[in-house]
Amino acid sequence: MVITTAGATEITYSKGGLINSSIEEVLTPMKSCALYVGMTYVHPIAFYEAMNPSEEKLHEFMNTALKRLAQKFLNNVLNSEEYFL
Repeated sequence: MVITTAGATEITYSKGGLINSSIEEVLTPMKSCALYVGMTYVHPIAFYEAMNPSEEKLHEFMNTALKRLAQKFLNNVLNSEEYFL
């Protein structure tokens, strides 16, 4: 799972934005590397406007990231026999 920050807004990372690409498209090399080595690639989490965020925005992002990590960990544990041996 890729967790990244971007100084720009989410709109900047869109087809109509300055970058003219989504954050997923920008991270395509990461996806390619993960798939090449046999990893499961999941949708990245991006923290936009990361320069001087409000406490509320920072906590919201942290909660989102923690929930995604916990969900992936629990799914892996529940789907893996090695944890139950």
